[in-house]
Amino acid sequence: FHSAKIAFENVHLFLSKKIRREEMEIKYTDEWQNQFEKRLRNGRIIQQFFGKEKLTNLFIKSIKPFPFIIDKMIKATHGNVF
Repeated sequence: FHSAKIAFENVHLFLSKKIRREEMEIKYTDEWQNQFEKRLRNGRIIQQFFGKEKLTNLFIKSIKPFPFIIDKMIKATHGNVF
């Protein structure tokens, strides 16, 4: 949903003739990277703890007593509500 919001805002500026097409494309790319690059990197890091049964179980047992860590992990991979 966030990528659609970024696209909508930039297309709207373009269609309103407030920016040129080239500017719209650059602006969209920059905003997309700012929004999603960190999330993708965080997701890859967290994903390393899954896939091997013992490591997965250890990871889940380790973070289960700390729900605030789980919340931070979800926010780091899914972002904020807009």
